[in-house]
Amino acid sequence: MACFRKIRGFGLSGPQELFNKLVAKCRYVNENCIGLLKGRFQSLRGMRMDISVKKYAEMMIYFICCAAILHNLLLENFEDWDTELYDFDETAETAETAEPDTFFESTIDTNDCQDNRDVYAKKFWDELMNNL
Repeated sequence: MACFRKIRGFGLSGPQELFNKLVAKCRYVNENCIGLLKGRFQSLRGMRMDISVKKYAEMMIYFICCAAILHNLLLENFEDWDTELYDFDETAETAETAEPDTFFESTIDTNDCQDNRDVYAKKFWDELMNNL
C-alpha cells in the first residue's frame, strides 16, 4: 500500500502522517528481515524472476518461505552451521528456466486501494485519539 504524498502548497493531515509513519515502520522491519535472509542464503540475492507471471510469483513466495523456515530452525539448533562450505549459487546459475506459458493479469483497482488506505488512516488516527 502506497504512502500519502504531499501536494505542493498542502500538508498531510494528522491521519495521513500517522499512516505514513506506521507504513514506514513496517517497511523497515520487512527490509531488515529480507536482508537477514539474503545474508544467510546467498542464492536469494541473484534470484531473478518475473513475478508478473503467477507461476514465478508463487515460486518466489515458496523460496522465501523456505528460507525463513530454515533461518528460524538454524537460529534454534544450528547457529554454528557454516554456509561458506557449500556453493549453493552454482546450481542456481546453471539451472534451466522454463518459459512462461500464461501471464498473471493484475485485477487490482487503484481506486479501491486508495479507499482502503483512507479507511486505515482514519482507523489508526481514531485509535490514537481514543488512547490519549
